[in-house]
Amino acid sequence: MPPIDYDLVDVELPEHDGYPPEAEEQDTDEAVFAAFGDTGREFPDAFMVPENEWVSRIEEMWAKKLWPINYLDRYSHQGNSHECTSHSLAYACEMVWNRQRRYPHGDGPEANVRLPSSALGSSVWFSPVSVYAEANPRQRGGANIQTVIGIAIDRGILPSIVQPKYEFDHTMVTTCGGHDGTNQQDGSWPGWSGDDFRNGPSGWRETAKHFRPLECINPKNTAQVVSLLLNGCPVGVGRSGHAVTYGAIKLDRGRMYFAYPDSYDVTRYDSKAAYSGSWSIASFTMPADWDNPAG
Repeated sequence: MPPIDYDLVDVELPEHDGYPPEAEEQDTDEAVFAAFGDTGREFPDAFMVPENEWVSRIEEMWAKKLWPINYLDRYSHQGNSHECTSHSLAYACEMVWNRQRRYPHGDGPEANVRLPSSALGSSVWFSPVSVYAEANPRQRGGANIQTVIGIAIDRGILPSIVQPKYEFDHTMVTTCGGHDGTNQQDGSWPGWSGDDFRNGPSGWRETAKHFRPLECINPKNTAQVVSLLLNGCPVGVGRSGHAVTYGAIKLDRGRMYFAYPDSYDVTRYDSKAAYSGSWSIASFTMPADWDNPAG
């Protein structure tokens, strides 16, 4: 990754874009862990990295390109929507999918660039809208983390329409925020009523069920956040009106900065790790045949 641009550190948006204060209040550690259901795991003792090893391990992760963000091959852009918690979720799913495929993508995503490795590595790009429509049928106002992760665990997340390799029977737009891009498609709101999309693809659950988090962890402090990242697990957080997914740690002038691919075609940084109500996906569904990921 390039050197840190300090204009990208501790960025606060003018107003919330999908994670309002009431959502942050609702997302306690207990509530988020409860949303994990049977996928919930306590932080594994074997994952803990002693603080005196952090610097050397961070440097090693960059040298070997093993950070979660190295397994991410595209940015998404939520436009003027309130979809941030679902874009954060989709990023984490894509990182873990590619990590399990054991196919890193160099330094990670580039804005509006289709990486050749995306097709070669059998990437699947996921639709934040396919989760957000159920999490908030009103469309505006955002959603809390526990609802979004709970939906993905329960019934899965759909692939986006735009894909680098595969064609799926059931897909959905990446955003309804008015922003098309090289690696995503904007589109109309699918709606949600009862337990189904009002304007979604018929039979969509048969595809979504193949793409679900299987093991989730709720880190409780900075040491656990750092250790999860050093073990290759992305960490999702909500703070300052915005939900993001940490994908790496950069060292600069003796300080750590937590890098996250933002849902605006850019990587930004937090100078301190947020962890209240945070979450991490340790494992995700894997296909029996990587050439046919939806069965």
